[in-house]
Amino acid sequence: RGRGRPAAAELFCGVGFVVTGMPQEERQRLEGVLQNHGGSVVGDFDELKVSAATLCKRLNVSEIVLVCSEPRRTLKLLYALAHGLRPHSSLWVSRCIRLLRRLTPQPHDWLELPGCSGWPARGTSGLFAGVTAVAIGSPQWREQYVPLMCVAGADVRTDLSELAGTDKVASRSVPRSHGGGAHILAHRLVVMESASEKSSAVRSAMNSGIPIVLTEWVKQCLMEQHICKITPLRTQIKQEAARQAKSGL
Repeated sequence: RGRGRPAAAELFCGVGFVVTGMPQEERQRLEGVLQNHGGSVVGDFDELKVSAATLCKRLNVSEIVLVCSEPRRTLKLLYALAHGLRPHSSLWVSRCIRLLRRLTPQPHDWLELPGCSGWPARGTSGLFAGVTAVAIGSPQWREQYVPLMCVAGADVRTDLSELAGTDKVASRSVPRSHGGGAHILAHRLVVMESASEKSSAVRSAMNSGIPIVLTEWVKQCLMEQHICKITPLRTQIKQEAARQAKSGL
């Protein structure tokens, strides 16, 4: 092999990979190929609930790379985006292996995300920095989405009363992460699992004027890589019902 070309088993040494957005068999095959070429693999989204530094230490790698074939909104993809990882296409991996060289990604090597109009050079880790949120939902939902919002930089509280103390401290609006544009009018949010939640906390939030968003808003922000506009709860409920009807749920 030519000078500077690493042995196959060393090609991705020191690199951890998050692989998602493809059928299970294809994902497992690709993960095996990456490991055979020296890479480490993140097995499940639960491993992504920690900081990037902690994750790198656990995997004994210096960086994490996201590989995705399709922009399916899996929890693994959402967590990777919360970490500020930009998705590489699986074709980039194939090219690297074919040439036995770690290639600098070209524009066609990145996977485009629906609604994402651009990508900051340094990614968008800390997308929800400056946002304080109360998460309301089932234990399983909280186990999945509270760490997700925390990884993205949000300060997640357990009770609506805890938001009262943030009123004067963070009275500024929260800017979009890139591309300029409008600001959301809230630094405080109530994030609900679904529109069916009828807790006293939701009623209190509505009475206090604190914006309420559904899980879809969190997903949309991560997929589009900016803080999205918050629409009235009634509008969100209608949109959620339409999505469920379309998916046959």
